[in-house]
Amino acid sequence: MRRTILGIIILSIGTMMMLRTLGISDFEWFFSTDWKKYIVPGAIILVGIKLLFTSHRHTHENDEFKLCDVPEMGNNDRINISASFTGNAYDFANRKFRGAKINAFMGGVKLDLRDAIIDEDCTIEIHTLFGGADIQMPKNVNVVINSNCLIGGVSNHLRPTSIADAKTIRINANCFFGGVDLKD
Repeated sequence: MRRTILGIIILSIGTMMMLRTLGISDFEWFFSTDWKKYIVPGAIILVGIKLLFTSHRHTHENDEFKLCDVPEMGNNDRINISASFTGNAYDFANRKFRGAKINAFMGGVKLDLRDAIIDEDCTIEIHTLFGGADIQMPKNVNVVINSNCLIGGVSNHLRPTSIADAKTIRINANCFFGGVDLKD
């Protein structure tokens, strides 16, 4: 209910701003107008429409991320995961994990490795562009991070492992207006 009211208010403000800016009702203004002054009211109208007409019910569990089947391993035993304009979640519970290549373009990937079977060192290569990746790591691995980020970054919330012969997961992240979050 609150979201609907907010959408109506924003839509009303944007419509009033646009009507005030137009000032006339014929199409002569279309050819003789500086279009820059219509961008802000137009954007406000679009935000109001989106708030009104998008579903506000949770259609997916896991914070609006769709739980996907784990992809098949590639030739080098790494999985390839991509998310464009969407959110995808992958759970490797009781499955063998040997590395991944993650591409997130204006979308997100959640990778749950907490109960994965990791029997050798591996690498997760991550590329984000206006997107991100959340990775939940098992407690029995070492993590080495190498990142190149521009207006984004890698957030490491992991506690170091105390296991002497723990396997190592290397994170190679390239983030442009996006990020990677590592958690236990």
